[in-house]
Amino acid sequence: IKDLNVVNLIIDKYGNYIVKTLLTKVNKVNFVELIKIIKLKLKRIKNSPYGDKIYTSLIGKYKEILLEEVDINDYYEKNFSVINDKILNDIT
Repeated sequence: IKDLNVVNLIIDKYGNYIVKTLLTKVNKVNFVELIKIIKLKLKRIKNSPYGDKIYTSLIGKYKEILLEEVDINDYYEKNFSVINDKILNDIT
């Protein structure tokens, strides 16, 4: 995952939807990588033309890991591992 591509998607009028959706669908490794990129680029995201709305949306959903010092891996395990386990069980 490249920083520039993610940031360009986030600040795009329609691309931000893709990133927000990805955050709910990707595996742990990709989730952690996306969140790290977003954390590093929060200021740029907020100052982009569509940034205020996107920033508010991201902070609303991921405040603990974007603004506070919560471990991203722990956050993923608490919030997504149960969902992913259920999906895997439903498939098999």
